Amino acid sequence: LRGEWAEAEQEIEALHRHVERVQPRLVPIALIRLAELRRRQGRWEEADALFDESGAHFLAVLGRAQLALDRGEPAAAAELAEEYLSRVPAMDRTERVSGLDVLSRARTSEGALEQARTALDELRTIAETVGTEPMRATVLHAEGCLLAAKGNHKAACGHLEESAALFEQNRMPFEAARSRFQLAHTLIALGRRDPAAINLRASRSVFEQLGATRHAAAAR
Repeated sequence: LRGEWAEAEQEIEALHRHVERVQPRLVPIALIRLAELRRRQGRWEEADALFDESGAHFLAVLGRAQLALDRGEPAAAAELAEEYLSRVPAMDRTERVSGLDVLSRARTSEGALEQARTALDELRTIAETVGTEPMRATVLHAEGCLLAAKGNHKAACGHLEESAALFEQNRMPFEAARSRFQLAHTLIALGRRDPAAINLRASRSVFEQLGATRHAAAAR
């Protein structure tokens, strides 16, 4: 989350070696963590292979949903997110957050706005209960995407700006850059090309520093 990806990879490799020796049933967790890192890096084929190797673990289903959304396949992302959520009880609220976030954004992308709103409402309720800034930023990003899809670009800008700022305050550079990238699209829709360019350059710079190759290419 902090963008310390080289260190993260070392920790994941150490975890993998450890669980192979003493708790083989936890090997899928190490594979899924590495797949998530590869997804963020834009190494999607490697992420695919790692998710496949991790089997039917419910977190692998979530990872595949996030990867499908990255690839611009919202229908597949929504289907996988719903499968994930069907395996996570309603009482496990924080476990549901990532699935609801993906489901809301996937439904928004495919134009199913009422279904997106339903997922977003549950996500917002959890965020209000838990009360952390990163969770609030996640809700703001998803709602900004939904508002933009409805044509309310001015309100969307406010949500996406606040989302990026909260992610930055909480040392989550990838998420912050993703919000700024979405904000740039919304600013363009309003005809505000100069601030859009500023946000695109900011997101590109962060993606390049992180090594998120596909996101950096999209910003370019």
